[in-house]
Amino acid sequence: MARTNPKPRKLVPQLTSTERDAQSKALAIRVAQLAWEKKAFDLRVMHVGPIAQYTDYIIVCSAQNDRQSVAICDFVEATLLEEQGLKPTGVEGKRFGHWVLVDFGDVVLHVLSRPAREYYELERLWGDAPRLELPEPAWVKAETHEEAYDHLDFDPRRTADRPSALTH
Repeated sequence: MARTNPKPRKLVPQLTSTERDAQSKALAIRVAQLAWEKKAFDLRVMHVGPIAQYTDYIIVCSAQNDRQSVAICDFVEATLLEEQGLKPTGVEGKRFGHWVLVDFGDVVLHVLSRPAREYYELERLWGDAPRLELPEPAWVKAETHEEAYDHLDFDPRRTADRPSALTH
């Protein structure tokens, strides 16, 4: 029986380590920005490439509740698929939402509820990893609730200050 020639393979250009590092860092920054868009908080980006063999960056953030954890991950996944055609290689924990992990290869996103974050202490596990300092969105920078409400004409926590449209 005669063998047919296989289809020719497309050659994928190999990235230099510097280019790969820059690409991984850009992806980590984009994932962090997307998580912030869905109000993830206490976000940390750790460069674990020098000490971990399976990824370059780990992003750890918190969500107010399990539903928000899943929403953050869904948003990051959908946006990266739309923008870059990038699909995660693995997703774990969406069923319960206490700790959702989304693996994009060079970047792994961990979204945890507050109790899970305090219990597992992932930052301590990766304590030797350098942190990537990113400019936080304005809403994250508000140190107190009073500062968060400074841009409003009224204090939404006080019924007497609410516009009439919000009291009914």
